[in-house]
Amino acid sequence: MSAVLSACGNHQAVEQSMVPVAEDAAVSFYSQRADQLSGRWLIQSIGDRAIDSSKPLVIAFDDRSRVGGVAGCNRFLGAYMLTGDDELELQGLKVTRRICPDPVMMQERLLLNRLENVHSSRFTVEGSLLLFFEEGEEPIRLSRDVESMVNRSEIRSAMMVAQNQG
Repeated sequence: MSAVLSACGNHQAVEQSMVPVAEDAAVSFYSQRADQLSGRWLIQSIGDRAIDSSKPLVIAFDDRSRVGGVAGCNRFLGAYMLTGDDELELQGLKVTRRICPDPVMMQERLLLNRLENVHSSRFTVEGSLLLFFEEGEEPIRLSRDVESMVNRSEIRSAMMVAQNQG
């Protein structure tokens, strides 16, 4: 009888020791995905629409679940949340309120509308980042801004500027 009780006691110890391992794995997975996203990205297309390259559209992710960037005329700032394998949500986007020529404003409105509806992301073999916003629609396509390879303090500075302008 004592062997059965001691086996039960060991079973509980094994179960309890496995819980932190699962939590550690989830935290590690989240950190790995945040590291992949972290940095500055240039928007190449919004769905099937190419970007007017006269003024680059930029998104920067940091490793603290913050996102910010330039949507054409205005800057934006918010948070992002990673859930599941490919799930990505941009939350609470705040935008400055400058007025620019119509073509720039139309492209900006399109981008911000799509960003608010992003539900998942995927990295391509070439290293592009795809942001999916609606079933059946072409994703937002981004490429890493290798020229700047921004550090975290630059992202924070850009986000502070966006907050102060909003």
